[in-house]
Amino acid sequence: MDTYLWIFLAVKLFATTFSYVWDLHIDFGFFNEGGKFSRKLRAKDKMLYPRWFYIFAIFANFIMRYIWIIFLFENYFKFYKDKVDFGKSFKVQYLVLTLIEACRRLLWVILRIENEQLNNFENYREMLMIPPMNDENFEHEINTLKNIIHI
Repeated sequence: MDTYLWIFLAVKLFATTFSYVWDLHIDFGFFNEGGKFSRKLRAKDKMLYPRWFYIFAIFANFIMRYIWIIFLFENYFKFYKDKVDFGKSFKVQYLVLTLIEACRRLLWVILRIENEQLNNFENYREMLMIPPMNDENFEHEINTLKNIIHI
């Protein structure tokens, strides 16, 4: 194989692995207890879904993150065996990869929102209402800014 392909694969594998670990630990809140790494999946009081759903999510996220390897090598070997047919086969593969990525992101959204809901105990990411805009205050602020910058 080509040296550049191996470099590409190494970087892509590192990036995919980093993203996978980030999803589990930071975004989903798995194996995270008090900001430190833990062997527990999650505390029972912080599980809104059955335990099997979280285990399924871990494996499904892994498979859906690394599925690109199969398609990469299949097309790579077709290319080097002079059986270049990137017509319908490639379009079907692209469609399948796109649908898999959409499913992975849907799963990510469900678990990310759940994690935010459960762990936003500091309320520093919470805004209950957007304050209404008061025209008098706005005009006063504009005039104050104009006086400061001397317009």
